[in-house]
Amino acid sequence: MHSQASSKIPLILTHKGVLLLSALIAMWLTNARALRIFPWLLGGFVFFSFCLIFLWQRWPRYQRGALALNYALDMSLTLLLIRFSGGLSSPFWMLILIQVLLPAFYFPWPAFIWFGAFLSGPLYTLTIWSHSRSLAFLRDPLFLTQYALIFVGAIVGALAVQQIIEAQEREKQLRNTLATREADLAAQTKQLQRTASDLGERVLQLRALQEVARSLTVTLDLKETNRALIRRLSTITDARHVALMLLQQEDRLLVGSWLDTKSKPRRLIPISLALTEKDIQSLSMGVLVFSPVSQELGFDQLHNLWSVKYFLCVPLMLRGEPMGALYLGDNRRDFVSEQERQFLESFAYFASTAIENAQLYQTISDKKQELETILSGIGDGVLVVDGDLRVVLMNPVATRIFNLSSPPPSGASLPEPIRKEPIYELLDEIRRSPDGSRMQEIELAPRGSDQLRTYQALATPLMVGNTLQGIATVLRDITTQKELERMKSNFLSVVSHELRTPLHAIKGFVNIILMGKTGPVTEIQRDFLETVQEQTNNLQRLIDDLLEFSRLESGRVTLRLQPVDIPVVIEAVLDKLSLSAQSAQVTLMNHTPDDLPSILADPWRLEQVVTNLVDNAIKFTPAQGRVTVTAEDIGDFIQVAVADTGIGIPQEQQERIFDRFYQVDSGANRQYKGTGLGLTICRHIVEHHRGRIWVESEPGQGATFYFTIYKHLEDSDIGSLDFTTLPQQNAT
Repeated sequence: MHSQASSKIPLILTHKGVLLLSALIAMWLTNARALRIFPWLLGGFVFFSFCLIFLWQRWPRYQRGALALNYALDMSLTLLLIRFSGGLSSPFWMLILIQVLLPAFYFPWPAFIWFGAFLSGPLYTLTIWSHSRSLAFLRDPLFLTQYALIFVGAIVGALAVQQIIEAQEREKQLRNTLATREADLAAQTKQLQRTASDLGERVLQLRALQEVARSLTVTLDLKETNRALIRRLSTITDARHVALMLLQQEDRLLVGSWLDTKSKPRRLIPISLALTEKDIQSLSMGVLVFSPVSQELGFDQLHNLWSVKYFLCVPLMLRGEPMGALYLGDNRRDFVSEQERQFLESFAYFASTAIENAQLYQTISDKKQELETILSGIGDGVLVVDGDLRVVLMNPVATRIFNLSSPPPSGASLPEPIRKEPIYELLDEIRRSPDGSRMQEIELAPRGSDQLRTYQALATPLMVGNTLQGIATVLRDITTQKELERMKSNFLSVVSHELRTPLHAIKGFVNIILMGKTGPVTEIQRDFLETVQEQTNNLQRLIDDLLEFSRLESGRVTLRLQPVDIPVVIEAVLDKLSLSAQSAQVTLMNHTPDDLPSILADPWRLEQVVTNLVDNAIKFTPAQGRVTVTAEDIGDFIQVAVADTGIGIPQEQQERIFDRFYQVDSGANRQYKGTGLGLTICRHIVEHHRGRIWVESEPGQGATFYFTIYKHLEDSDIGSLDFTTLPQQNAT
């Protein structure tokens, strides 16, 4: 408070100096009578001013009164100067503006300033009246202008005081805030100093652990890792004896090695401790145990070996399970401090990880040798590459298939002969789009053979999450299989054609006899002939299936795309098979909506698929059953379903029924006859319409066959959609 008052004295003295100078000028300008009065006025003004300033500085509690009297003294002198220097025409009227503006900078009380500022106007008016003894000046423009200026000056002065006070309050708050921040900063500084001290100790511990890590990176052998851990443990503790042992839980044994840190030369000595079930449970808690000689955790057994009194056991934990323990022993009770115990816990965690890594490396090495032995003995070629198509593994069979003198080393790029083969394009395609396995037939001339052989290459991406880690390719020699298939196809084609000629003759003669052109036919003869006719029709269908399959495999069938309405195809099939359903006492039901969109497809082939599925459903549905056909639009595909209430299909055979020549009932006396090619033909047709076919069934609950047809086939696809190419599967 005293310093604030002292800082305002120069401003107060300046203000009073202006008033005194104005008074002296007034003395020189006024008449003689006024000169006799002014010296006394000025002397009194100076005297009382110094008294008030002294009072203000000496006794701060009287500050408000001193400032108020000082303000009244200054105002009185100002009004007297105006009174004796001409009243309204006095050039000193502007001193009132100084009086209402300048004190605003050292008066800390807004109420007083507002009161004094607004009182200055009436006082000035009274002073002018005392000089002129008339109120006529109230209409004088000069007076009105001066009064307005005094009034505005009073408002400005009062507002200035208000702003100064608010600024002082903000300054006070800021100082308080800074003081609080300084106190907080001091506390934080002390905390940081303590933290820095702790961090320094922790850094030393981490440096020790770093040395442990560095010493363990040179080997992943389990025995070497254990020896390195024991020797490092002996350098970071002052214990007389240290040991590292791994748990053999089945035998309740801890087996490992111990070291006498004071002996020279220091050598590792094998050791084993027999534990109780209680000891194993204690290890499972993962808590350090410090104890004098006792039967707990085998301390008595260590006492017999080490001849020390105190022991510390630090469990080695791996994902919540005990894998072993570190043991320390000494004759001093305080041979391990609390901080060293914390460090030993960290060391134990690190040691557990290192031991696990060594164990995993040992296991992986054993598995690798086992895998290499297996791969060397199998008859298929195996090639494994990484995501950049560098060699990871190639077995001897693959080396021979690619006509290489020796397998390339791991990590090397694929040899140039392989990069020129179609298999490289297959691997590169999977690398660019690893969305599933791919199969391709390739022809190669293996080492030791002058003839090309056909291999089936199955390449499978090896994914970790969404990242391609590698590609495994198996090459199987299918040359003999392809030759057998070719021979079988030729045989089927020849046999089918050869069978059709006598079959047509049989059917023709049977029809002639049934028409009575060879004479009357008795009922018994008609019954026999109709049986022959029915069986020849069945034989005709079998031959047609064989011929159809032969044409499909030989690539002589190509899709002919044109606009197709699925409901029309389904209706035509059901009309065609209605008589067959009636004979089997099976009800046909069509639940296909009429508003399905038209698509581009081969109508004859789609009719063939629906016919085959509905005919099979009738065949495998007992009397009084029903067959239901439905269809729906599912986005990019039209889905058709044929459901029956027949005998159903076992789960383990539902995938195989689409294989060629496969039948669920394959016995010689099976009830349902056929070649086993119908569903195979359906699968070929559906997949080459960019769709898929599958079945859902339970034995005794009937079966539902589904197939989808892609809605957006183009005319440009006609040439490419032949049955010699692998179909492009689409997910629905």
